[in-house]
Amino acid sequence: MFGNRVNRDEHERLLARLDKLEQKVRRIDATTAQAAPLLQDTDRLARLAAEAQRMVEAVQAAVSGAAAMADRPHAARFRPRFNQVYQAKGYGYVTAYFTGGQTGTVRLLVGDESPPEQCIGEANVTNDINSFLGGIVRPGEHWMLQTKGAAGFTTCFTPMY
Repeated sequence: MFGNRVNRDEHERLLARLDKLEQKVRRIDATTAQAAPLLQDTDRLARLAAEAQRMVEAVQAAVSGAAAMADRPHAARFRPRFNQVYQAKGYGYVTAYFTGGQTGTVRLLVGDESPPEQCIGEANVTNDINSFLGGIVRPGEHWMLQTKGAAGFTTCFTPMY
């Protein structure tokens, strides 16, 4: 009699455990069914994988640059000349701002080619607007401050590391 009671209690515990496991399997099945269309979208998965790779590379470049700068003093800021092409050795911030005098238009051009052609900022003070421009240049990128007469502008390049 004692043995039968133990078997019944054990049997009920096993049934309860089996019921919980079946509920978990049903939840997993439902989740898998919802995820299936996403997993079949190979174009989206490829885009996400490419974006993840770009992010990994950017973080690695930032860490590498920061580690390299830890062993040497920071590069100095300098005042770039207008209409001269530069190539960034590392990340940097380029700015041009109006300080007074002759007015004109200044454009920050960047790109892989020399001279660069992609405009990422423009300053023009003829209408008292846009008297400042700034932009980030990336390692290896060519850049220049293009103008046809902007003597009233001051420039600065600040290496980020």
